[in-house]
Amino acid sequence: MNDRTLRLYDPHAYLREFDAHVLSCEPAGDRYAVILDQTAFYPEGGGQPADQGILGGQPVLDVRERPEGLMHFLSKPLAKDSLVHGAIDWDIRFARMQHHSGEHIVSGLVKHRYGLDNVGFHMGSAAVTMDFNGALSADMLEEVERLANQVIYQNVPVEAAYPQESERATLDYRSKKALEGNIRIVTIPGADRCACCGTHVRHTGEIGLIRLIKAETYKGGTRVSMLCGLSAWQEARTQALRVQAIAAGLSTAAVNVVQSVQRLKEELAALHKKNQTLKTKVWMLELNQAEPVNGWIIRFEDDLNAEDLRQCCQLFGQKTGRAIILSAKIADSREEVPMEYRYAMFSTHDDARAVAKTFNQRFAGQGGGNATLVQGTMTGLKREIEKIIIDGL
Repeated sequence: MNDRTLRLYDPHAYLREFDAHVLSCEPAGDRYAVILDQTAFYPEGGGQPADQGILGGQPVLDVRERPEGLMHFLSKPLAKDSLVHGAIDWDIRFARMQHHSGEHIVSGLVKHRYGLDNVGFHMGSAAVTMDFNGALSADMLEEVERLANQVIYQNVPVEAAYPQESERATLDYRSKKALEGNIRIVTIPGADRCACCGTHVRHTGEIGLIRLIKAETYKGGTRVSMLCGLSAWQEARTQALRVQAIAAGLSTAAVNVVQSVQRLKEELAALHKKNQTLKTKVWMLELNQAEPVNGWIIRFEDDLNAEDLRQCCQLFGQKTGRAIILSAKIADSREEVPMEYRYAMFSTHDDARAVAKTFNQRFAGQGGGNATLVQGTMTGLKREIEKIIIDGL
């Protein structure tokens, strides 16, 4: 790599503004790639996005490492050999420093306590994600979060150094791949030691707060989402307000929300069961009065869910062995305008898949199932759908 640019962000992560000479400026598609003799703009790399800010009076669109050198991408050219002023968007940079430092703490603790490696790291606009090569339970993550915040409260220094190869051979540090040459090692006492080129805070207290907000199974391991600093506080505040709103809606105290919601779920489940029983009774009464058309029972219902649609179809199918049930969310204007229907088709005499294919082709439908029962969607006029049955399939 052609390394003509002095990287000021490496020893001076808190540098917000700088002056530099333009070494080159070349067209790069609809943008211009500028190489400077020095820069405080961090390029995308190591899971950390590129810095944002202003260079030579215009926004920096991106910063990337290229074989030709470290390139700043702008919408307009800068004159070669000119002296330009650069300014980092400090709020964004500092937030990323907090998150990157927080990632080190969490990944280091997971490694030391549970022996799992961080095999993927991405600093997105919504949160930081860390991929670990093993399972992490809720209790394990709670422990990691507690210990991580203890490291913050201890306000230990975040140290960066370039140890000699002989010294490095004796160090126990994290790295996703084998490294050679001049390697930067970032150490957070009591939490982590890792090879890293990113930007970090000086002391862990500047991270403010670490919250592990989500965990999910990912590629056989665990993907953990994290927020740090002000973002973590904002997320916690938002969650607290939501709990308060739920508590108010349930006329209970915030500390009783979980129990109140569980009780409400149980009540809804009981009502659902009772409702299902009543619906089945109504369908049974209507079943006796249902008149088949060419051997088929066809019914139009209002807003049935998939389970109800299937049960209703199988129930009415008992009369002749053939039934088609269609459900629309809006009952009005069925005769005048095409409606989107969810449907279920049941047959013990024909292959239901072949019957469904006829309707799907005519009414832009789709669905799937087996020879006895098919479910899907179609869009059409009620009278035209009925006409297919009347005319005979």
